[in-house]
Amino acid sequence: FFVNQVLAAASFPVAAWLSKRIGLVNTMVYTHLPSNVCLVLIPFVSERNVYCVILLRGFLSQMDVPARESYMTGIVPRDERVACS
Repeated sequence: FFVNQVLAAASFPVAAWLSKRIGLVNTMVYTHLPSNVCLVLIPFVSERNVYCVILLRGFLSQMDVPARESYMTGIVPRDERVACS
């Protein structure tokens, strides 16, 4: 669990860089879909590779969080942001 959470935290700067290049919504979509594909693949990969797939999913699954928060901050009026978060 520790390595998975470290990878999730390491994905935040990558998500910021990616959102500058392809946009916030595309970052949310293009990182969340492969994460879900990894989740579907877990039962079908060998025991040796399942750890790699789980770690890859941990890296990808949290990449949409900074992009989503930034997007919501941008479209929600300032006085409504506390309720949005």
